[in-house]
Amino acid sequence: MTFPQSPIAPGPSDPGHADRLRYDGTTGGVARIAIRNGLLILLTLTLYRFWAVTRLRRYLWSRTAFEGERFEYLGNGRELFIGFLVALVVLVPLLIAQSVLSTVFQNDIFWNTVVQAVYLLIIFWLIGYARWRASRYRLRRTAWRGIRFDLEGSAARYANMSLGFTLLNLLTLGLVKPVADVRLWGYWFRQLRFGTEPFGFTRASGLMRPWLAAWFTGLIATLLFYGALVAVAVYAASKGDLPTTRFGDWPLWIAIGVGIAVLPALILNAYFTSRYYAALMRRMLAGLRFGAVEFSSTLLGGELFRTLAVYLLATTLILFGFVAAFAVAAAIGGILGVLLGAAFYIVTTTLFFALPSILFIHPLIRLLTSRTLVVGELDAVRIGQSAAPEPGRGEGLEGLLDAGVV
Repeated sequence: MTFPQSPIAPGPSDPGHADRLRYDGTTGGVARIAIRNGLLILLTLTLYRFWAVTRLRRYLWSRTAFEGERFEYLGNGRELFIGFLVALVVLVPLLIAQSVLSTVFQNDIFWNTVVQAVYLLIIFWLIGYARWRASRYRLRRTAWRGIRFDLEGSAARYANMSLGFTLLNLLTLGLVKPVADVRLWGYWFRQLRFGTEPFGFTRASGLMRPWLAAWFTGLIATLLFYGALVAVAVYAASKGDLPTTRFGDWPLWIAIGVGIAVLPALILNAYFTSRYYAALMRRMLAGLRFGAVEFSSTLLGGELFRTLAVYLLATTLILFGFVAAFAVAAAIGGILGVLLGAAFYIVTTTLFFALPSILFIHPLIRLLTSRTLVVGELDAVRIGQSAAPEPGRGEGLEGLLDAGVV
């Protein structure tokens, strides 16, 4: 399906003007696609999701323009479905082998631990590999003025880097994340191509300070959470049974109070994490070049946090609504209760599938494009069509490993 190519407010072609990247998608337009997609995903037991992703991408790409020229998404649902089938061929034997070996060594702690460790290492390696291949697919299926993008480089090398930094993050409790992000994104940017011309990238720095704030609040939230669990466990051990909710059981209420304290810590962590990712984008774009074209960003952490908070709040309300609706249907009982329960299930599940597109992806793209500045003259004459082959299948492995969104 192609979307109407209504004229976008033209971005200035003056190379000295920064406001050249535009997004004119609407909440209503995304909502119509997302709700229809959510309903069809539910009715087809998730099989339609490959065509749902394609439909959403075509809308989002077609509503984004540079210098008044819209981007195009050239992929299709069949390619994504084929990629999914290929991914199954890779993952199913791996899952079977892990299950069989776990059963064989279930009484041997050492070898069972080795099996689980090797399995996790393979999964983490595959996540990095899937991200690279998915990025390559999306770029090769993205065009501007008829010229396709590309991602060169090695998926295996990126997977090796990703796995290495994952292990290093585990050993340092996440303190090296800024280094990992810069190295991984730096490699990605250096392999990025538009047609025959490469992008350039200079290394970013200065990310440790914003990350430490996010890291510290995450540590506090983790300690509070496990502190609440320990308090409940100690209380249960002293009573010889599970905690009750009688007001006289004051140790339980202390534990509940500690648990409630986790929520503000999580909110603070989300805020400072948003600030870190905003700083990461500003510094990474500041190092990106395409010939004489330079990029920058004015994105702020508070803006990212608000976008995330609205989405999480809406999702929480949907989940509470889901539970409340079924409670009402169960209380009514009979055929009417069954019918109401089925209706509530269809509505809430459809909204649950649709909300990420409406309240997160769409506002995030609008925010990122409005905060991205581009200056410098684009020498379009010397840019030829990419010689990279068009992909025959999509990012099935990434979808199975949940390594990406759109």
